[in-house]
Amino acid sequence: NPFMDFFNLSLRSQNYEELGYFQKSLEIHRQIVKELEKSKSLSIFYVNHYISITGVYLKQMELNKAKEMLDLCADFIKNKSGQILVAYEHNLAEYYCLSGQEEKGIPLIKHLLSLDIYRNLTVTANLVKYLWLSDEMGIAMKEQYIQTYEDTPDLQPLNSKLLYARLLNEKGQATKSLALVDDILSYARKEKVYLKITEAALCKIEFLFDHYPDGSRLIPDLYQEAVYYACYDSIRYPF
Repeated sequence: NPFMDFFNLSLRSQNYEELGYFQKSLEIHRQIVKELEKSKSLSIFYVNHYISITGVYLKQMELNKAKEMLDLCADFIKNKSGQILVAYEHNLAEYYCLSGQEEKGIPLIKHLLSLDIYRNLTVTANLVKYLWLSDEMGIAMKEQYIQTYEDTPDLQPLNSKLLYARLLNEKGQATKSLALVDDILSYARKEKVYLKITEAALCKIEFLFDHYPDGSRLIPDLYQEAVYYACYDSIRYPF
């Protein structure tokens, strides 16, 4: 069944992307293209492929390739609405922020966060973090994020945990923020989530610099670990 084959491949590529296994994810995408080319009935799913592979390119900071995919998406979603448009705008917002076009990316993120599907701030931490990085999050949103997280701490994904740790660190709760990042690192190492090992190691380095101005003996080892896991799959965006 070509539809089942397509969706199975799509799920595998997304799982590899979340783990940071970008080479494997891109290999699956090459298989997806072959499936799309074989069956005319699957042609409507080209846009799903473009949106999905854009996420990999963004994490690799392959911004020219990401822009090429976004342009192809734009041709497909003209006059469209619903989840496919939201997914496209999500990627477009990230592209703008990663390419230094925050004046375009931040308003688009704020628009997305006004939608019902994005009401839960912790679920959308991978977008909200750009508001934090750009000093556009605001005190009220930060407190709302913290409260939402603390209402259901055991249900939070790793993206949400990392942003929560950063907010705690910003509030001066050094011990708690470092402990949380250590928990994230421990989990990511155990489960071989290379993307989150890289992100969490770099995050911990930030915290150590904040609280140990003269440096820490842990920083070189953490940076070496981040580079080691980022190197093979070109995990560049956390840097």
